[in-house]
Amino acid sequence: YLFGREFNDNAFTGENGAVGDLRDFTLGARFKGKSSGFDYSVEGVFQTGKYVDDDIRAWAFAGTLGYTFDMDWKPRVGIEVTHASGDDDPLDGDRGTFDPLFPFAHFYQGFIDILAWKNSQDFALYFKVAPTDTLTLHLDIHNFWLVEETDAWYADSGAAIRRDTTGNSDERVGNEIDLHARLAAGKFVKFWGGASYFVSGPFVEDTPGSDRNMLWVFLQMVVDF
Repeated sequence: YLFGREFNDNAFTGENGAVGDLRDFTLGARFKGKSSGFDYSVEGVFQTGKYVDDDIRAWAFAGTLGYTFDMDWKPRVGIEVTHASGDDDPLDGDRGTFDPLFPFAHFYQGFIDILAWKNSQDFALYFKVAPTDTLTLHLDIHNFWLVEETDAWYADSGAAIRRDTTGNSDERVGNEIDLHARLAAGKFVKFWGGASYFVSGPFVEDTPGSDRNMLWVFLQMVVDF
């Protein structure tokens, strides 16, 4: 896929302090499949363009690999690795921060949405069992850290949560544990609910702001007609 954007509204500030426009191009590809109990996906993305006077050179990668055992409860184990470049020097005229363009709505990096596919890395483990044909139980474990300590920690919305331009902070943001379940209650109604817990890491503790852990609980119902 190829996606181009152009904003001519002087709404952006470059590394040299100048105000101007954004024009970028995002080129990417994604593959996925299943074979002999295995499932996999691979996605790679490259960005180029101009952010005011700065040259954009950014990239991102995501890969998953899982295996479902042919036995009762159909247990699945899986791993996921995501990486999105950050900016290693805020004054060199090159912008290395990858922009995912849109929020991913839990597609990568857990359910609390406190880490974007932007100056970030995530190594995740996934466990799933299906006690019945209509019920699945899931446990996901994420390990978050930053690519460049001089860049920001970004939320899924793309907004910077906090930043340490000195580069003296530890890059480890924290861990997230997601425990959730999906239930098909009849032909038209489906439920999905669970709880997610974020444990803050050294980067959160080393930078100004709250360093508290976070608990998020959710429940949703979908009715298909």
